[in-house]
Formats: sequence, C-alpha cells, structure tokens
Amino acid sequence: MVKTKSKLKDREIVEFVNALAWDVYAKMGYHAPDGYRFYESFHPQEKLCWRVAAHIYEKITYTDVENALNTLWKDN
Repeated sequence: MVKTKSKLKDREIVEFVNALAWDVYAKMGYHAPDGYRFYESFHPQEKLCWRVAAHIYEKITYTDVENALNTLWKDN
C-alpha cells in the first residue's frame, strides 16, 4: 500500500467527511437535512457517524481529519 497525503484543502476534507457521515447515517435508517454538520452534533449516533466517516477517510488517505476541522475553526 502506498501512503499518500490528501491534496484537498481543509474545508474540502471536512465537507467530504461530513457527506460521508451523512451517508453512514442514512445507512443506519436515519435522515439528516441537507447541509447538516455532523461534526457539530451532540447526539451520540450522529457523533458516531462523524467518527466512523473520519476514521474511514483517514485510513484511505492518511489525512488527519480532526486537524483539518481544528484548522477551520481556528481560521474562523
């Protein structure tokens, strides 16, 4: 396996992982409105979907998703 770093910007990483979390949530039989930010949720299942999506993304791309999210929060 070749290790590569994502060439996406932090915002793009967070948006992609959030969309992936939305898909995970839908596979569990739930629905979230368009634009829902799983990374801001306090609900345990929604937080789990974010963590699962971030874990999957990190395993595939070797990118630190939480670092990208923290960078976005720091810049805003």
